[in-house]
Amino acid sequence: MTTHTPIRLRFSRTGAVRFTSHLDTCRILRSAFVRAGLDLRYSEGFNPHPKMTIAIPLPLGHESLCELCDIGITGEVDGENYFSELAAKLSAALPSGFQVSRAYVPSTKSAGIHSLSYQITLHTTDQNAAEKINSTAKETAPLIVEKTTKKGGVKQVDIRPAVFELKAVAGEDCVLVTARLAASGERYLKPELLLSALCDRCEITATDSHIIRTEVHGDDGGVFM
Repeated sequence: MTTHTPIRLRFSRTGAVRFTSHLDTCRILRSAFVRAGLDLRYSEGFNPHPKMTIAIPLPLGHESLCELCDIGITGEVDGENYFSELAAKLSAALPSGFQVSRAYVPSTKSAGIHSLSYQITLHTTDQNAAEKINSTAKETAPLIVEKTTKKGGVKQVDIRPAVFELKAVAGEDCVLVTARLAASGERYLKPELLLSALCDRCEITATDSHIIRTEVHGDDGGVFM
């Protein structure tokens, strides 16, 4: 009987590749697996394809330091060095902007992801923007936004319960915002929606923003493995 080893890859996507779509990212990874000579596990049926899952696909235009991709390898891995060598081999096979930092056997399914951390650069000339955001972060009043429903309608939602951490620091013509937001179920919160709510509540006029996903967390708030 053929044995299979589950492997989780932690990789980053930075620079120009932030404009690569999720589907194209999957194609790029599959090509890298082939170039690296991996004996991947395939699905069964008339049209078999490599079993691969990327947890919480990255929105177009965002960068990430903590993408997770689950694959299956046919056979057993050979020793601890296998994982470090695999990460290096895949990084070499990927285009510039992609970097595999770690490969390992996952301890839990990706469905266990609870929240995501972000670093957000909000460009604004408002000198009091950081103070306003920090003041809003300490409030307990609802933070209402409009979200589109699955049926195409619009409903008002309080996103306050989906914001676990929020802090802002003033920069030069910008505000550096760090946030940890819910990433599971109906409470999943996009960072753009948080920014929109903060700008409305704090009366901040922003000219641009840059979003980097920095960490993946389990339900205990620790790093998700």
